[in-house]
Parts: sequence; C-alpha cells; structure tokens
Amino acid sequence: MDSLKPQSGVPAPLFTRLFDHEPERRDEPIPLRTLDRAGLLDSIRAELMALLQTRVGLPIEQWLSLEKTVLHFGLPDMLHLCTTSKADRELVAHIVHEAILAFEPRLREPRVLPRSREFRTGRFHFELRALMPMGTVVEPVSFPLYLQL
Repeated sequence: MDSLKPQSGVPAPLFTRLFDHEPERRDEPIPLRTLDRAGLLDSIRAELMALLQTRVGLPIEQWLSLEKTVLHFGLPDMLHLCTTSKADRELVAHIVHEAILAFEPRLREPRVLPRSREFRTGRFHFELRALMPMGTVVEPVSFPLYLQL
C-alpha cells in the first residue's frame, strides 16, 4: 500500500508516465506519477528541445496569426533567416516565446533573450528565463537554448 501514500512533487506529464523507460524489464517498476525538482527541470528541458526541433510547414506570418493547437506544435519554417541579423534573431526570439507560451504550460512569464555569440554556426542562441511553479513554490529558472537551422 506504499503507492497510496501522498507523494511530493508535481504530476508527471502524460507521455512521460506512459513511456516505458526499461522495455527489456519483465516486471513493472513503481509507476512514475510525480517529478521532483530535478525531474521537472529535465522534463521541461526535454520538451523545450522537442519543441525547438519540430517544424510546422507554415510561413512565419501565418503561424504567428494562428491560435495554436497540437496541429501547430513546433516552429514555422525559418530557413530564410540569418543568424548574423539582429532583426532576425529578435524575430526568432519572438517566435520561440510564442511557442513556449502555447506549448509549455509548466512555465510562467517566459522571456526569450537572444544571445549574440557564435553567428557562424548556423545556430540561433537564446536564454530562456521563466518562473516554474512547483507545488506552493514558484522558482525562477533559466535554460540556455539554441535553434539549429
């Protein structure tokens, strides 16, 4: 009856709970129902990377104007943007911000700040700052992010 004891942490996302992390194991481990702070940070980081690596076949203007649903998960086509352009970096930061608002509800008040290093790599570098609620505590968090074109 240990599984009926109250658990601390935040509920694990649905797909995290459904995914079999040890498919070769015959017996079922204790189900993952909650995440501690480190688990929550890892889960958010993984979702952010999935979001940044997924593309929707829509132009930027159309994607920005849509009310986001699961059909719009990811980022619009941005191959024509330039990593050396300050205006393009700010546009990409805005797009990433909108995607985080739509698809990562575990973060509040996200701010996406473009970083101006490594222009020649074909990557847009950002820092994400947000608030992460965990139970009764709201903690400021920061994630370095990059977007590969």
